[in-house]
Amino acid sequence: MILRFRLFCVVLALLAGGFALQVHRGLHFETDILALLPADGRDPALDAAQTAFGQHIARRLTLLVGAADPEIARKAATSIAGQLRASPALANVQFEIGKDWAVSASALLPYRLGLLSDAHRSALQQGKTDALRDEALQALYAPAAFGRVVPAALDLAGLLSGFVLGQSQLAGRATLDRSLLVVRDETMSWVLIAAETAGSPFAAESQDAVTAALDAALASAPDVQVLRAGVVLHAADAARRAKSEMSLFGSLSSAAVALLIWLTFRSLQPLLLSLVSLGVGAAAGLLACQWAFGSVHLITMVFGTSLIGVAVDYSLHFFSDQFRDRARWTGEIGFREVGTAILIGHLAAALGYATLLIPPFPGLRQMALFSIVGLMFSCASVLCLYPRLARASVSKAHQPLVLKIAQRLSASRFQFRANALHIGGALLLIGLTAAGLARLTFRDDIRLMQSSPPELLQQEREQRALLGIAPDSRFLLISGDSAENLLQREEALTAVLAGLQQQDQLGGWLAVSRVLPSMQRQADNTALQRAQVYAANGLLPMLMRQLGASEAAISEARAAGDAASPPLTPERWLADPASAAQRPLWLGRIGDRWASAVTLNGVGNANALTQAISAVPGVHLIDRVGEVSALMTRYREGAAGLMAAVCFAIFLLLALRYGCRGGLLCLIPPVGGSLIALALLGWAGVSANLFNVLALLLLLGMGVDYAVFLREGRRIQVTVLLAVGLSALTTLFSFGLLAFSSTPFIRAIGLTLAPGIALIFLLAIWLGPAPEREAAPC
Repeated sequence: MILRFRLFCVVLALLAGGFALQVHRGLHFETDILALLPADGRDPALDAAQTAFGQHIARRLTLLVGAADPEIARKAATSIAGQLRASPALANVQFEIGKDWAVSASALLPYRLGLLSDAHRSALQQGKTDALRDEALQALYAPAAFGRVVPAALDLAGLLSGFVLGQSQLAGRATLDRSLLVVRDETMSWVLIAAETAGSPFAAESQDAVTAALDAALASAPDVQVLRAGVVLHAADAARRAKSEMSLFGSLSSAAVALLIWLTFRSLQPLLLSLVSLGVGAAAGLLACQWAFGSVHLITMVFGTSLIGVAVDYSLHFFSDQFRDRARWTGEIGFREVGTAILIGHLAAALGYATLLIPPFPGLRQMALFSIVGLMFSCASVLCLYPRLARASVSKAHQPLVLKIAQRLSASRFQFRANALHIGGALLLIGLTAAGLARLTFRDDIRLMQSSPPELLQQEREQRALLGIAPDSRFLLISGDSAENLLQREEALTAVLAGLQQQDQLGGWLAVSRVLPSMQRQADNTALQRAQVYAANGLLPMLMRQLGASEAAISEARAAGDAASPPLTPERWLADPASAAQRPLWLGRIGDRWASAVTLNGVGNANALTQAISAVPGVHLIDRVGEVSALMTRYREGAAGLMAAVCFAIFLLLALRYGCRGGLLCLIPPVGGSLIALALLGWAGVSANLFNVLALLLLLGMGVDYAVFLREGRRIQVTVLLAVGLSALTTLFSFGLLAFSSTPFIRAIGLTLAPGIALIFLLAIWLGPAPEREAAPC
């Protein structure tokens, strides 16, 4: 006993040192909801390309700064953009887009013969030089209305300006106004600011820095309205709510457990030792997740706070034993009486949590590791420290309310009997459970795991309405054998997308090939310009003659069309700072393939899109929401087999001690309570999902404790009932709070666990062993 106590003290010292060292190095927390989910098993190269693109897209942040007076909006946007550029939390702040385009146009001048916008190329192919001449003349005489990013002396026909203006990532109603992208509604003028987070939008440090930078920038312009949109805003809000819930749920659970312990034992000793046990378990679980995963998801922390009600079961069961013999009870006596029951209950619970390591869900594996390690250290604290430190603390006169309830319950002979009343009640319960399960529906939708504040969602809707765009979560991933093959495939794809757009089945798209044509397309454009623009009667001579230029000047201008025109290669384009806005779409070489992404806007007919792109080789429609939802459905359907495996594993463990019949009777309460809890969702009309089903695994692990404690008592004793009742109450305090979480994923677990625990408690008492009942051998 003394040796065990000393060895565990050494372990605690090592744990304290490791935890202090980790705190010194920094505790890392994760808030990305998709980090909870598994990979989908697709081609690794495609997964790598998708991950690379998703990381870039997730960093985007868009602001619309609006005011009734356009000048006020411009000044406010200038101030906000200036502060954002000065912040290290943000990168690639795009504000004066016109100036950026002018820089881009200057860099593209050597390659201008091979660069044409889709509209200009189509017009030249159809010989509509007169229309292009009129367009150029209008731009020359009304620059404020039409915008030219290349001086007329270098681009008289406006073909390079047209190509550069077609590069905008922001499709829709935004127009260039004195270097700014502006959109107007009936009463307001809005100026667009685009940026990217310098760090991951899911890193807590990045979220804090971005939030602080935004708050400071917006405070400098209080007289305007600002609409914000970006993943980092949702992630920061989710992190804030998770931290708040972690603090609130943990505080409420701790307060409820502390009050219950005080009212029961009227002593600080059980409370203080219980807090030690809980603290040791929490520190060990957190440290294990940090070392195993490199970071801890905040949802794991929220879920971990609910383990207070589970870990404290061991303390309650230990100290409740003193009501059996208050005068002579010591910690060593308590260990001999209930130590085995505590250990078996812990092993069964840990076995249930261990099953969460089987599905390839990183989030569930984190919670499983946190729970297994945390409960192991809490249980070890009870078994190693309490025998030496615990003393009898309950006076003979003290009769707590829960003890009186346990005494009445024990005297009522609540156990199941083979009579008409009990058999009829059992059959009725089975029938209602079956009917509830038949009514149950499932919705495995990843979007149910996310919850954003209505204000932020409303701002995003207003942004989309003002800009006239509806960004789609789906996108196209294109792969090719080489960079040239990739660009040619993308050009073939954009031709297909243009057809869908003409049929009003697609709002728009953004592709690298719009700003980086293939070598073949550039060669075709060069030949087209030489034939239609620089020929003797081409667009340029015709335009210059109308402007009164001399024949000598015209000949000199035509000679530029005959000069060698180098192609714009991916390497040259990527080296140009002006490519920063479109660079995320170019995924480059991944493995032995080349890849790029095409974003979609306003997908009206997904089936038509899928059918149309099937004609282009190397194109894959990426629907992360649909893929993950389908994956969740597959794992939910496989959860039944997993639960059967869990039940069998727990049965083998219990049968070793109680025999086959006793092991089976210990399983009926957790299995029956779990099924009834699921049936209640069906009767309530609440759709279930994968996480409701996986919560049943937790019920199996936790609920078997009650049956084990009762069976270890060999009869329904008052002290055993007291311990089980206190355990059920503390667990309800903890898991019941999860049902009020703002995170749907956590709420689903709480809605299943809270009623499940109560039902298992009642079934464990109803089906508990009679005083003379013994376990039959296998």
